[in-house]
Amino acid sequence: MAASVGWRCLRLLRGVTPWRSSLLHCENTTMSHFLQPLRKLPVRAFYTNARRVHTASARTLFLLRPLPILLVTGSGYAGYRQYEKYRERELEKLGLEIPPKLAGHWEVALYKSVPTRLLSRAWGRLNQVELPHWLRRPVYSLYIWTFGVNMKEAAVEDLHHYRNLSEFFRRKLKPQARPVCGLHSVVRPHPALCSLLQKWDSYLGLWEPVPAVSTGGPWVLLPGWAPSPPASLAASLSRPFQISPSDGKILNFGQVKNCEVEQVKGVTYSLESFLGPRTSTDDLPFAPATPCGSFRNQLVTREGNELYHCVIYLAPGDYHCFHSPTDWTVSHRRHFPGSLMSVNPGMARWIKELFCHNERVVLTGDWKHGFFSLTAVGATNVGSIRIYFDRDLHTNSPRYSKGSYNDFSFVTHANKEGIPMRKGEHLGEFNLGSTIVLIFEAPKDFNFKLKAGQKIRFGEALGSL
Repeated sequence: MAASVGWRCLRLLRGVTPWRSSLLHCENTTMSHFLQPLRKLPVRAFYTNARRVHTASARTLFLLRPLPILLVTGSGYAGYRQYEKYRERELEKLGLEIPPKLAGHWEVALYKSVPTRLLSRAWGRLNQVELPHWLRRPVYSLYIWTFGVNMKEAAVEDLHHYRNLSEFFRRKLKPQARPVCGLHSVVRPHPALCSLLQKWDSYLGLWEPVPAVSTGGPWVLLPGWAPSPPASLAASLSRPFQISPSDGKILNFGQVKNCEVEQVKGVTYSLESFLGPRTSTDDLPFAPATPCGSFRNQLVTREGNELYHCVIYLAPGDYHCFHSPTDWTVSHRRHFPGSLMSVNPGMARWIKELFCHNERVVLTGDWKHGFFSLTAVGATNVGSIRIYFDRDLHTNSPRYSKGSYNDFSFVTHANKEGIPMRKGEHLGEFNLGSTIVLIFEAPKDFNFKLKAGQKIRFGEALGSL
């Protein structure tokens, strides 16, 4: 009986063994089918008492398909960009105007979602870190080589003198590196005339022969005698003018004819959004009004004047300080916390109202011909905008929220006019390159002596009457 039961169990096991073997064979066949694409990839193998198991890393499986997709997509985009550049060059040769391609709302929103304010604050902290003496020359030399900085113009050329990046960015220039002519003329003066007025300013009874500056012949200063200038020179001296407040590149300039201002050719921003809404408060610079056309008209305070603007872009390698462009009085400051997107010419052509999105400090006041404003626009890694006479100004601060603004009036009971600024006087500084926007009123015969895209230096004249 026991023997028969044993034979039956043995026969049963013999029947099960082929069945289990077939299952294992099927499983191995299926695994080999799925692992067929991975045979050429490095795999990890380990052994157990039962069988050998092959596995591929999860990272390899993840990168298997996205890698060729990224390569194909990137190559296609690069080819498309090259085609677009070729097309633009051909259209320029034919003299046809190329319409700018603006970023969509979702693209702007995506860009604004990047924590540029936090990154700029971190960059500002990094700039304050003192570099070891041995590391200063390599770091600053790399920056000089990358952005083409001319250290021969610096008041201190020794790179070891600058303890950190912040001091290097805010380096002072030699006095002769940016001569500011003492003229009151909007025209770019003749060198002989500049020399004449500089000697006139320093003239205290010295005899100094001066080259002829008019058809009346040479003008000679005699000891103890201050002569009256010729009529042609006196006429030029009576004209107020503006100089470039900083080094940089001219992005745009011209007359403001409506409520839209061009940041670059074909791309505009709202004048009211840029300068801020009007309020009925007496100490604020704008009177209340609703139509956008009337906003522009309110800025023109004198009959026969027009409104003008000029946009100057400061590259990272430019001199980072900015100066007063003319003799004027600053009566009000308005600070707009905002994004810190890049303001390079490429971004200015891509994002409409870029200057309205970014953080900015608007200084408003009056000059000889009426309304005058200077706006310092922040950018990525340029969250620090400093105005020398305004100690209460703190830019890129977490306590300010986007979309708000705060006002400060420099007109007080003790100072009923504001802060007087002389032409060429130090006004403020950026932490890195950024943008200066001038908006002012002037007579109708005001003409800019500029070209879009040209390089300009602090102290050079902007236009003429």
